Amino acid sequence: MNIQVGKSAGIALLMAAALLAALFAMGVFSANGVGAQEATSTPANLSTLTITVDGGSDLLDPTFDTGADPQVYMYSADIPKNGMTATVTPSVADLAEQSVTIKWNDEEVALDSAATPAVTNAEIDLTKAVVSKVEVVVADANADNNDTAASNFVTQTFTIMLDHDYAANSMTAGKEVRLTLMAMLRADEDDEITVMLPSFGLPSDIDPSDITIASGDNSENPSDVDVSGSTISLVVPDMDPDTTGSQAIGSTAGDGTITNAAVTIRIKSDAGITNPTKAGMYAIKINDDPDGAGDDNAEEDVTNANDALNVVKVIREVAVKPTSGAGDTTVTGTGFTNGSVNVFIDTTPDDPDTDADEMSAMGNNEYDSEEFLGSATVTDGKFTLDLIALKRPTSGEVMINAIDSAGDTADTSAKFSFKESITLSPEEISPGEKLTIKVHNRGDLVSDGDYKVRFGGTGTPQDATFKDADEVTINVPSDVRTGKLQVELLDGNTRIGSAVNVEIVALSLTVTPSSVVPGQQVTIRGSGFGNQIAVSEIEFEGTDAITRASTPSLPSDAKATDKGSVSVTVTVPRNIGNGEKEVTLEVVGGLMGIGKITVAKPAISLDPDESLIGSRVRVTGSGFGYNDRVTLAYGSATANQHLEISSADGDGNVSFSFIVPGTDVDPGTEYTVTVKSLLGGDDDKIKATAKHNTPGPSIMVSESAQIGGTITITGTSWKSFSTISTVTIGGEDARPSPAPESDRYGNFEFEARVPRLSVGSHTVSVGIGSTVRTETFTVVDTPILSTPQEVFGGLGDKLVSVWRLDNATKVWSAYFPGAPEGVSDLTSLKSGDIVWVNVSEDVNFQGSTLTTGWNLISLE
Repeated sequence: MNIQVGKSAGIALLMAAALLAALFAMGVFSANGVGAQEATSTPANLSTLTITVDGGSDLLDPTFDTGADPQVYMYSADIPKNGMTATVTPSVADLAEQSVTIKWNDEEVALDSAATPAVTNAEIDLTKAVVSKVEVVVADANADNNDTAASNFVTQTFTIMLDHDYAANSMTAGKEVRLTLMAMLRADEDDEITVMLPSFGLPSDIDPSDITIASGDNSENPSDVDVSGSTISLVVPDMDPDTTGSQAIGSTAGDGTITNAAVTIRIKSDAGITNPTKAGMYAIKINDDPDGAGDDNAEEDVTNANDALNVVKVIREVAVKPTSGAGDTTVTGTGFTNGSVNVFIDTTPDDPDTDADEMSAMGNNEYDSEEFLGSATVTDGKFTLDLIALKRPTSGEVMINAIDSAGDTADTSAKFSFKESITLSPEEISPGEKLTIKVHNRGDLVSDGDYKVRFGGTGTPQDATFKDADEVTINVPSDVRTGKLQVELLDGNTRIGSAVNVEIVALSLTVTPSSVVPGQQVTIRGSGFGNQIAVSEIEFEGTDAITRASTPSLPSDAKATDKGSVSVTVTVPRNIGNGEKEVTLEVVGGLMGIGKITVAKPAISLDPDESLIGSRVRVTGSGFGYNDRVTLAYGSATANQHLEISSADGDGNVSFSFIVPGTDVDPGTEYTVTVKSLLGGDDDKIKATAKHNTPGPSIMVSESAQIGGTITITGTSWKSFSTISTVTIGGEDARPSPAPESDRYGNFEFEARVPRLSVGSHTVSVGIGSTVRTETFTVVDTPILSTPQEVFGGLGDKLVSVWRLDNATKVWSAYFPGAPEGVSDLTSLKSGDIVWVNVSEDVNFQGSTLTTGWNLISLE
């Protein structure tokens, strides 16, 4: 918003003229002239007060009555709000004896002007100033002479009041503003001009490019801008950089007198200045000598320091949005006193002489508690209040205003217009269901009215059923499609309000059972589909539609009954997946119903979930296809890992067992067990997995043995069908010959001879490839008796016989492997025994080599 206030010759009275000029920025103007005098004095004489607009006819030329009873003069004229000037001519009889003082809003703006005639024909732009009250005071010139007796002090005051504080340049509270300020100033380059903006919102800094200082034909940005509190200081630039030397504002006459120059200061809205948040009149003062020291080459007269006055009027405003409707709106206000505010309906003034149309748009700006609508909190001059279901008056509109804690209302009330309208309940509805249409802001409906409803904007309207004074009902046609549907209510052939959309949603279906597995049969039921209408397709979410031509196809009798009900049994597709799925049924014509099912997610559990290779594990599961065959895979899906084939029951449950394989299985590794349905091929949509662990390789050994005796070594969970590569006892090689092997499940058991070791604990180590396991056993000194089979079993079929001589009895005893019972009489041996051993070929035994034939040895 652009505010301009300026002056020409006769600065002070010109400002007063600017204030008076605001009287004509209104579409409606009124003025009261009141004469007041002291009873014992002869009144001063203001013979005429003439204001002319753009050279036209006089708008104000009253002859003021100086009698005891003041006269009231009412004038009105349509005055444009832009591009117009007013000429102010107060004509005073006997200028030598009289002086004129002008006040606006009770503030004196021109004091005892000695150059009274200078006010003649003063001109000012009518859009530049705002006032609500102007007083013109004419006084006897001797009033300033202290020697004059009080009885000779004679004054007369003429007051002009504005009924409504409105002008073209009224400002919105708190809003960013663009200012154009005019003044008579003089200043050199680098002097400061201060602009004082009390109550305005100022930023912390302003870019000089957002301000221009113009004088004559020159316009420049200030050299620097400083913001402090409510004051903006502008450093005057060289006003004409293209001219040699520093070009100042103002000029110096030959006699050294410094004269003012007309200056326009423009501040962009980008500068970030905001209007005061509270309504009122705000003066903007401009100072060309901030410190009053005259160091700007101005005259040494401090009275020249504030020689321009610019005025901004901030108004209280209320607004409503939307401005029309069924009765719901939001009221906002600016310019109000912080605290609380009451929002009310501003009723039309009870004034028979006031034009009804004019006043209905204005109200009377007086608060009536019976018209109270609600309260709100005012912060920074602003408030917001939501209004719901305003009551429509006969006129079809209301004026809304607000009154704050200071008792002030907005200058102009906001108008809300009621429109005929309809609302629908429910807002979402299925075909065939009942729709309620409520009428707003219209006279009562009547029971025998001709009310009809048209759906979709075309077609023949259908009869509605009267419900009460503001409602009718109708059933939504069964043949409408889903989506938005336009609804119109007609009274005969006349539409009530505007068309409103209702959301048509599909009919509701029930699916039994609602929790299913793939391949299971379900029954789909619904109603509202129309008489004997055939079902055209059924679709399960994520699968191909089942139609009369598909495989599988719809039952041949899939159609609605004469009451519009359907009941169709179909099979849930095996490739549907799992989770909540939508089921749709559509009949010929496009009407659709929607239901839901939950497809079980396949799951399995293993018992136990950790066991040896070759152990049996039980599988239980659910969520598989109806009566489907299932297969189990252990680990990778290679052919030899498909271990079992079983079947699910009618509820998709499975229960069977499998043996943990040894082939391609590394003991100590976690493997995935997968169970999936067989549908003539792999289908990953019906499968479940679980984890199974096999323990790592381990060995067990005898707790103790004597030197030369044997220990039993047992291994489990080794790699299947693998040769044992190392066996050491106490660090000595003790691998039997031939070397043992693990079986298909990774298990083995063999005996090893204890070498000559010290008594005590020793380590037994067994390895297959890089996998090695160790255990400990104890070597004892107590002879341990062993059978020949235990001692020499490792020689196998290479052993022919063993002979031992008992030195005490001098009797020989012998052992013949494989001989019939009773032939061998050597039944026990111990460490240290000396024996003859006959072998059929060289063989390793107890760390040494037995050569073919007889060998005399001492058993370890």
